[in-house]
Amino acid sequence: MGIWLGGHPKTPIGWLYRKDGNRDAVLQKLDTGGEITGHIEQRIRRQGGKPQKVVVFWL
Repeated sequence: MGIWLGGHPKTPIGWLYRKDGNRDAVLQKLDTGGEITGHIEQRIRRQGGKPQKVVVFWL
């Protein structure tokens, strides 16, 4: 399932996979008409590694 920034339907900012531990909670929140909020962070995994985009969500 893709997660999009409001007003920008062509660019997904994150994905919710079947293996994600919080998938059931996210789907229940959306099924009841709730919204998910969050932000994008840039993190470096290893010293000298390339930055990675990480999407942090709140229910």
